[in-house]
Amino acid sequence: MTGTQTCVAAADHWLVTWTVTNRTDQPHTVGAVTATPGAGVSVLSGIAVGDVIAPRAVVTATQRV
Repeated sequence: MTGTQTCVAAADHWLVTWTVTNRTDQPHTVGAVTATPGAGVSVLSGIAVGDVIAPRAVVTATQRV
């Protein structure tokens, strides 16, 4: 998992792009997702508990802080 951040000064927030890579030949199920800071301060979209990441696939999620 990697994350990159961008300041969105005009909207007064940060945007973090998370990249999750499954480097195996087997699908993997997302078992936990925690956004910090929590609800009310940040919004995470694009990945959730129970999502299946296909073999050799990349999933991109975004977090607004």
